[in-house]
Amino acid sequence: MSRPPNRKQLIARNETLRSDVALLQNALETKRENLELQASLTRLQAHNGLSDLANMARVEMSNLTSFNPMFQNTIFAPITINYTELGNLYASSGLIRAAISGPVDDAFKKGLNVSSGEAGKDVKDLTDRMEEDGAISRIKQASKWTRLFGGGALVMNCPDGKGGHLVPLDVDRVKKGADFRMYAANRWELGGTQRVPIEGYFTYRGVKMDPSRVLTICGEEAPWPRCNLYQGWGMSEVEHMIPSLNTFLRNMNVIYELLEDAKIDVYLLEGLAAQIVSPDGQARTFRRLQNMNALKNYNRAVVLDKNDSFEQKQVTFSGLAEMVRENRIQLCCDLRQPMSKLFGTTAGGSGLANSGQDDLENYNAMVVSSVREPLRPACRQVLNMYAQVVWGARLELAFDYYPLREMSALDEETVKDRKNTRLQGWYDRRVVDSHEVGQAIAKDQLLSVATKAEKGELDPFPAGAELMDQQGGTDGEGQGEADAGRSGGRRDDVQD
Repeated sequence: MSRPPNRKQLIARNETLRSDVALLQNALETKRENLELQASLTRLQAHNGLSDLANMARVEMSNLTSFNPMFQNTIFAPITINYTELGNLYASSGLIRAAISGPVDDAFKKGLNVSSGEAGKDVKDLTDRMEEDGAISRIKQASKWTRLFGGGALVMNCPDGKGGHLVPLDVDRVKKGADFRMYAANRWELGGTQRVPIEGYFTYRGVKMDPSRVLTICGEEAPWPRCNLYQGWGMSEVEHMIPSLNTFLRNMNVIYELLEDAKIDVYLLEGLAAQIVSPDGQARTFRRLQNMNALKNYNRAVVLDKNDSFEQKQVTFSGLAEMVRENRIQLCCDLRQPMSKLFGTTAGGSGLANSGQDDLENYNAMVVSSVREPLRPACRQVLNMYAQVVWGARLELAFDYYPLREMSALDEETVKDRKNTRLQGWYDRRVVDSHEVGQAIAKDQLLSVATKAEKGELDPFPAGAELMDQQGGTDGEGQGEADAGRSGGRRDDVQD
């Protein structure tokens, strides 16, 4: 029988095994490093770019050149399709309502200036009918829904003798004095379909309407990645003001919470520590403080023990006004509206937050480009429809918006005086007659009463004006001959 290994032999074997394991681990580590180096060289040969080299060297990019800040502040879920939230915002937030309704109300503050090139057709009949039906109010409301929801519409309900609402509307078949009604709707009231419905009709309050009876108005066009989400409609104006609006609302909430704690009452009660640790001491202390506060609130008196004292500390805040002002300026920049239009107050400095003339000019340009111009096609079709209803035929109607800039009373009177002087000069030179002068006076509202000249009850020119012109012409001719004779005599004298 072989002897079992002694202790020295066992120790030697263990040392051998340990050295073998260490060699094996070193070999595996070397193999792994070689594989990583080979893979890195393969990637470098395949791409051979500076970005790969930077990644291999583990060079981190600066935040100024990174895309992460932009991605973190980008909204990937559009609020335009969340019509419930938009409706609640418009109903509960005065800021949202001012941002949506303000430009539209300014664009139509005097209505439309309609004129006709047809003789014998008074546009006053058309404008009176539109005023009775509230047509301008319907157009304004449709424009507000367009700015809020990204799309709006004018639904025209008019019998044309061809059938129901699913039949295409033929304006030329509408009879004079027809019962025409127009309704303002947002895109979601039309059945939630695309702007060009796949079904071939819109559904307005349960009634199927042919697309020719619905004048759709699109908001600001969305970029390509999002246009499919909006189904052919535009974006809401709230879409690009969400970051600034959230910042403004959070600051208002913080200020409200700070103001609640701005005044602190401090009661210095003798033996308070010992009273609290005693049995039922905490309840008695709270009851005592409640009674003292009740007396202070209702009786305006503080009742204390002789050794107790009462202090009132006022917390002051600095920098809140500047913070709120900066938030307001950011909102004004997002909406391209002066601060006086949104908040009813002005701001110092320059830019859209101020209410100077330059800022009002920028605001007026925004109203023209964002509200007035997109509504021109709809206004044109509405005027053609009312012309058919009032006169039984579509006429050559021209319309324009009234100027956005309002003059002072002194400037307005100066302009009226110049217009009156110009009309008098044209009348004296017989360029216009009395009836045309009367029409111009009524159109420019130079007089507040109707004149006989406007009604055509006066002679085209005053009696004796023609005789005076003839006498003036004869005298002028004689004077001219005399001047010519004197000139000829002087020339003869020179020749002699």
